[in-house]
Amino acid sequence: MSVEVEFMDYMFKSYLPANHVSLVDDLEDIFSPASPRPPQPPPEPRCSFSHNPLHDTESLWWVAISSLYLNGTGAETSVEEVDHRIRRANEIFPRVLGSRSRYQFFLAGLESDITTTLPPVFQAPAKALDRMGLRLKHLDSKAELPLPGGPIDNTVFPEGVVGLQKCFVKIKDHSVGIPLVWLGDVLRQLSPGRSGQERGNTGLRSVDEKESES
Repeated sequence: MSVEVEFMDYMFKSYLPANHVSLVDDLEDIFSPASPRPPQPPPEPRCSFSHNPLHDTESLWWVAISSLYLNGTGAETSVEEVDHRIRRANEIFPRVLGSRSRYQFFLAGLESDITTTLPPVFQAPAKALDRMGLRLKHLDSKAELPLPGGPIDNTVFPEGVVGLQKCFVKIKDHSVGIPLVWLGDVLRQLSPGRSGQERGNTGLRSVDEKESES
C-alpha cells in the first residue's frame, strides 16, 4: 500500500499554503507587536484525496522493498548480520497502524542501507529501487502541484507508470539467478538452539515453526 493511501492524504505537495508568511514577517510580529500583520486570506479549499495509478505503482515498489529486507541468499554465515537485517525490516514494516516508519523510509531512500544492511548481491536491485523511489516522489509532487484548489495533474500518470514498469523489468532481469531464502529460516539454521526470545523477538518464525502451530 502506498503511504498516501495509508494516511488518505496528499503528502508530497510542492506548494506553500495560502496563509503562509515568511520568516521575516514572523520575526516582525515578535519584535514589533504594536504593528499587527494585515489579515491573511483564508486558505483555498483542499482537493479531496483520491486514489491514482502512482499509488498502485508504489505498492509494487513496497513489495520489492520487502523482498530485499526479508530474504537472504542462503550464504549468510553471521547471526548478527541476519538479526540486523530482520530488525531493520521490522523498523520499516512495524505492523502498527498509524506508524510513519514507511513514510520516513520512503523520504530517506535506501542509500545508507545499501552499504550497511543489504548483502552485495542485492545492491544493484536496491540502487535501482532507490532511483525508482526518487522518481515516484518526483511524480507525486508533480501531480499534486496544482493542489489545494484543484484536482491533481493526471497527465503525469502514463509517463510515470511506463517508465517505472521498465525499471521493474530491469530489476527482474538482473535478479534472475539470485537464490532467495526467507531470513527467518536462515536465522533458525544459524542458531537452532536459540528460542524466539533469544533471537531478539524479531517477529519472524521459520517455516517449521509456523507449520507446528497449524
